[in-house]
Amino acid sequence: EMSMEIRELIIIENPCFYQYTTIKELESFNTSELTIALSVLRKEQRRLKEKVYHSGSGDQVDKNNVKLINKYRANLEKLLFIKQGYIPDAITQNMIDTLIKNNKKSIQKIQKG
Repeated sequence: EMSMEIRELIIIENPCFYQYTTIKELESFNTSELTIALSVLRKEQRRLKEKVYHSGSGDQVDKNNVKLINKYRANLEKLLFIKQGYIPDAITQNMIDTLIKNNKKSIQKIQKG
């Protein structure tokens, strides 16, 4: 189990962490780590989109990474949404469904309690 300091450092030092950090690993992050990861990810996403769509200097690898980073960011935002009610720019139906499902679980727990 990696210490939080090391993990945060890896995220900050390497904006490509989304290529090798699994969603399973993301789930073990606390909200501050997730928030740091999101801010690094947003910067990298902007940089890649700029490269691929505006300057036109992006290759196939960059194009694939844009797809990957978009998917990864959606998962990261969903986790933040679940853990601390973070509201991203765009709330997807998936996030709403997850929230409803989680609320149902906690309501059932209270009723059984």
